[in-house]
Amino acid sequence: MYQIIEVKDMNIEEAVALCKQEYMEEQQKTKIMPPMDREMEELLAGVIHQVKGAPYGKALIEEGKLAGFLAFFGPWEGFHGVGKGVFSPLGASAFAGEKSGKVASLLFQAV
Repeated sequence: MYQIIEVKDMNIEEAVALCKQEYMEEQQKTKIMPPMDREMEELLAGVIHQVKGAPYGKALIEEGKLAGFLAFFGPWEGFHGVGKGVFSPLGASAFAGEKSGKVASLLFQAV
């Protein structure tokens, strides 16, 4: 069973760990990405602090653990052309593990 919460209510340490897990999964596939280091983890923590203030964002908790999060900033007039648009910057989402596709889909629906 899962629960959708506001991104502002997610745990930063769990979010950083999830980002790190997602990064390491991609690193195993591509082999070109540099290793995750302490400096990168600190940078992620700073980004996630900002993400918690996003006007549109949700996190998914499954079995008491953060399974993913997704946040957007905006909307802005004329973002890409003539309509309103929102933006999800790097670090404003993470989905890792075997259920990452399902978690991402649920979060996009929730946001």
